[in-house]
Amino acid sequence: MSEIVRYRLWPRGPFHFGERGVGMEATAIALHADSVFAALCLALRELYGPAWLEKTFLPAFPTVRHDAVPPFRLTSLFPFVGEVFFLPRPLVRPRWPDLETELRLRKKAKAAYVSPQVFDYLAAGRALDERVLPANDAEAAKFFIQGAWLSRHEYDRVQHFRDYRGRTCFWQTEESPRVSVDRRGSASAYYLTGRLVFNRGQGSDGEPGAGLYFLIEWLNADGEMRQRVEAGLRALGDSGIGGERSAGYGQFELAVESAKPTLPVVSGAPCFTTLALYYPQPDELQPDGGVLGRAASYSLLLRRGWMSSPEDSSLRRKMVRMVGEGAVLHTLPGREVYGTLADATPEAFTAHRVYRYGLAFPVGLAAAAVDDRSQGGAP
Repeated sequence: MSEIVRYRLWPRGPFHFGERGVGMEATAIALHADSVFAALCLALRELYGPAWLEKTFLPAFPTVRHDAVPPFRLTSLFPFVGEVFFLPRPLVRPRWPDLETELRLRKKAKAAYVSPQVFDYLAAGRALDERVLPANDAEAAKFFIQGAWLSRHEYDRVQHFRDYRGRTCFWQTEESPRVSVDRRGSASAYYLTGRLVFNRGQGSDGEPGAGLYFLIEWLNADGEMRQRVEAGLRALGDSGIGGERSAGYGQFELAVESAKPTLPVVSGAPCFTTLALYYPQPDELQPDGGVLGRAASYSLLLRRGWMSSPEDSSLRRKMVRMVGEGAVLHTLPGREVYGTLADATPEAFTAHRVYRYGLAFPVGLAAAAVDDRSQGGAP
């Protein structure tokens, strides 16, 4: 019996999440699941040694040459505000009440993140109504905030998160000045780095602050495996996650939530959306009957960068093309686990294999959400 557990990251300070297309002077709001998994692997190596990581932990996950039921699958890191936990917007066509409302709001409705109630509307294919749509332009600022889409009820729960100007504010991205000093000539170089700072104010329910969270669905893990993974996550809180860790960025307090999030199940659904990047298995990409069928809607992300290993950190990992979060994909009969670890080992590196995490975190979509995709506005 699988179990979904929520892991909340209470920030101790700022974060820096560098992404392709986001320069050093800027930062993304969230962190992809493959980066979370890579950071976890480094923490587990430090705690339990390379032998356990390479011979016990990583072989428990599927790869192109090896099928396995993984011990768990995880989502990307997403923001939360009080008790509102944002999710990536599924790439389905919203069911607008009328054409006028669609023309007025469809650009705003392309928000990167949606609240749980809005997610339920989109995943079920329900017609949007006054619970999730503003009645007029003046109300739009309550529903669409900082690239996130909330329902009326959820805005009431977080409206007390404000900045020094009195505006509703959940997080801020800033530029922080830095100076590097040359070791030989002591010449200095000035540059800017991005920082992500979450609002620590209180929501209307008394829950302090905003931050980041992710979900883990425990599938095939024994008690020792789970204890070690959670110990690795706590160690990450001290070492930090993301970039600029040498400057103290990315540190957090880990809270393990006993409350189970309610997400639509995949079994019986015609399609699913994923809450993590997805690297499909070859048999999941069949021309007829694969995950990328007629109703599919997805974006592709190129994942690249430098590897981080005690053996060598000067090599680039192989580029991997992955399906982005929020994609709409076809379910496959009898399939429980979608995706695999992608081998990104550089050609010149032989000490160990380097993987990118590519298991989907599937959430079911109702037939009404994906039917008649030719009708209405763009996703």
